[in-house]
Amino acid sequence: MNEKTVGVIGAGSFGTAIANLLGENQRVLLYERKTDVAEQIRQTRKVRGYDLHERVEISTSFEQVAKDCFLIFPAIPSLPLARSSLCFVLLACQHGPFAAVCTRHNHLAMHL
Repeated sequence: MNEKTVGVIGAGSFGTAIANLLGENQRVLLYERKTDVAEQIRQTRKVRGYDLHERVEISTSFEQVAKDCFLIFPAIPSLPLARSSLCFVLLACQHGPFAAVCTRHNHLAMHL
């Protein structure tokens, strides 16, 4: 049986904490937009000094996260998410039924 994958957008402190918690029970794709940071995380298996759970993988591809994940947790500041939310929702809709969260100035809306 294939294990379902959960995506986390943002490999900062909060995103990494969420990914590590999810990694206890699920395979996780953790999205990092900066390729050099993603490569450093891949090599060290650490984010800001904290170990990365063995079931957490790093990705620099929004498309991969949208394609492979049945649920996505955005964990980035609200302004960057607001700027990227249109792209995020379009990617989510191409794949099928999973949650996408959009934000505009601290207001959240869940789309299923």
